[in-house]
Amino acid sequence: MPPIKLLTKLGLLEGNKTVLDIGTKDGRVSIPFAELGLNVHAIDVRVPDKTLLDISFERISVEDFLEKNIKQYDIVTARHILPFTTKPLKIIEK
Repeated sequence: MPPIKLLTKLGLLEGNKTVLDIGTKDGRVSIPFAELGLNVHAIDVRVPDKTLLDISFERISVEDFLEKNIKQYDIVTARHILPFTTKPLKIIEK
């Protein structure tokens, strides 16, 4: 079962949830959350090929984002980014 369907089935996406998508690339993970009306912030070191509607996008590395971010998110996704970071454990802990 895709993660978004599981989260929906468990009732974890109800209400005004905030989502952080780390390493968004083309928005494959971000877009379904935005379509559900959730507040989505996506980060990546590259600009997506297409405009991500209803998604706040920031071009930044995960390490730099974690240094400056003070916001908390209800849901955090990080597809395929840990192998490309210098300190993956530190990222998981934050």
